[in-house]
Amino acid sequence: MTPLQVSDELAREISHEAESRGLPIEDFLKSVIRRERTLADRRKIEQEQTWWLGLPLNERAMYEGKFVAVHN
Repeated sequence: MTPLQVSDELAREISHEAESRGLPIEDFLKSVIRRERTLADRRKIEQEQTWWLGLPLNERAMYEGKFVAVHN
């Protein structure tokens, strides 16, 4: 395993948060990473949805009844 260096202050904060949830530090950090990935994915979907809904209605109407994938 590769050691990760963080400040003492951050290490204390991580330890406190993990302990308050009754989790080992590694499990707590894994859950934080999963949550951040989920939030980033959700933000991307919301941005793509905003783009799609920003198109003129007549352009979107061409795809009525079809599945449309928007990516980037």
